[in-house]
Amino acid sequence: QGQFANVTNVNVVSFPALSGLGVANALLVYPPGSVNVPHTHPRGTETLFLLEGTLEVGLIDTTLPVPVLFTQTLYKNDIFVFPRGLVHFQINKSKYVVRAYASFSSTNPGLVSLPRTLFGVHIDPEVLTKSFEVSSDIIAKLSAVQP
Repeated sequence: QGQFANVTNVNVVSFPALSGLGVANALLVYPPGSVNVPHTHPRGTETLFLLEGTLEVGLIDTTLPVPVLFTQTLYKNDIFVFPRGLVHFQINKSKYVVRAYASFSSTNPGLVSLPRTLFGVHIDPEVLTKSFEVSSDIIAKLSAVQP
């Protein structure tokens, strides 16, 4: 099974007819054990509707003085909202395929994948080792797995 969720986006880039409409959509399919990595959408709020299965979701609220993690288990027909710009993720801890539909409040909500952004762009390893207080070997391993 895949390690990551499969995402089919319908946004202004893939479907130009959405231009000016202020919406985008995505179909997400989570194989058993897969994750949609911690990420943000800098230009749009996401509303996730669970079509099938059970899904764990998490949201980090950074609008508070100290960041707070909120988690929730979603079941079929549940809806969860991820506000624009806040870090969030999903994980399928079940043995079954999970399907969800996401709608966005922007034709191009953007996607900032934290693993790819931090470990896939060749930031000076010293910056990352000091920031995360880990050895350079760990940073090298994390950087090596990013596309």
